[in-house]
Amino acid sequence: YSDQKNILGLIKALHNIKKNHDMNIQIDWFGDKVLESNIYKDAKKEIKKFNLSQFFYLHGPSKTILDMYQKSSVMILPSFYEGVPNVVCEAMSCGLPVLASDINDNRKFITNGENGYLFNPYDDKDISNAIIKFYKLEKYDRELMGLNSRKIAKNMFSKKVFVSEYLEVIHAL
Repeated sequence: YSDQKNILGLIKALHNIKKNHDMNIQIDWFGDKVLESNIYKDAKKEIKKFNLSQFFYLHGPSKTILDMYQKSSVMILPSFYEGVPNVVCEAMSCGLPVLASDINDNRKFITNGENGYLFNPYDDKDISNAIIKFYKLEKYDRELMGLNSRKIAKNMFSKKVFVSEYLEVIHAL
């Protein structure tokens, strides 16, 4: 739970959705509470204020994160900044579509409409629109996005690709 991850923007986006659409959405947010950090406390307050406690759940770190990915239909990362986001790589490797901020390296991993959607993390309506767009897809199209994520992950993150690119860097030195 940190400001960088933009949990408050995601909460506002879900509030926008619930206010204007009849959609059955559940968001489970996982993270280290860091001794009940201010952002964690603020998130709890916002969830209560917008009456989202039956739709938005806050969790501590999970030792069974693979199970969480396998139970999910999509992974959402609304961060303001990231390097190479491990959670995106993990989700794609598990065959999940990804909705993520249009920042840094996310464009290397996510292609709009192919394996997810990118959005502006500073605009909760844009976050809402990405979620709505995904939600309105036919089941087949959502599943196809997941398959595309898995395929991209296999091509980008495989041991063979990693070793090959690592050797290129060494040879270039």
